[in-house]
Amino acid sequence: MSQDNSLVPLEVGVSKYGTDDAFSELATASNFLPRLQLFGANSDLVKKGKFPMAHWGLVTQKDQADDLGETVDLIPVTWRPKAMRIDGGEGGNPIAFYNPKSPEFVQVQQDSEKPNSGCMFGLEFLCYVPSVRRFASYFMSSKTSRRQAPEMRALLRQGATLKITLIETSQYSWHGPIVTKFHGTFSDLPSKEEFVKQADAFNNPDESSTDFNPEKLEADKAREQARAR
Repeated sequence: MSQDNSLVPLEVGVSKYGTDDAFSELATASNFLPRLQLFGANSDLVKKGKFPMAHWGLVTQKDQADDLGETVDLIPVTWRPKAMRIDGGEGGNPIAFYNPKSPEFVQVQQDSEKPNSGCMFGLEFLCYVPSVRRFASYFMSSKTSRRQAPEMRALLRQGATLKITLIETSQYSWHGPIVTKFHGTFSDLPSKEEFVKQADAFNNPDESSTDFNPEKLEADKAREQARAR
């Protein structure tokens, strides 16, 4: 028997098709696009002691995120405008709008200035995160993150490193993102066809959406961003 607490002999082995690449691809196969989030002091998971403060996380489902550390290297692939009302859809579900000239988008943008409105707007980026081999969205919807959006756009289809900074005023303090150029190389990237497939889906949403899974995970972020300046 093995000495690693296994209950069966190591000689059992795995399927001849059971490669690490196959496992990663099939275990994450889904139409669901996870999202990147900066977890600051006001994030619910941080308050509950379930996630470290001032770390980046990959949110895969409600109340669950993978810790990516204090910095994360990624490739910004493309971007789109986005406005979201947390309880604007059927049954009080979140609803997102993507046409910045639509009355609904403009109204959400205006309402976002009201305290506790549950509204946010900004630029959403499709990113590839090599460390976890996943595509993910990053919604730069707070005033702080929107100021960094031009830096992200300047690095489209290149490499970017997301860092975190603590911003302090006489009354408030909060964590915000810093976007810098990635210095290094990425290996084992998805195929050109996979990048195109993901980008096409991201770039062509319906004008509004209530059934795009990541929207159902944004309530926690909305509360945090309402406090961010």
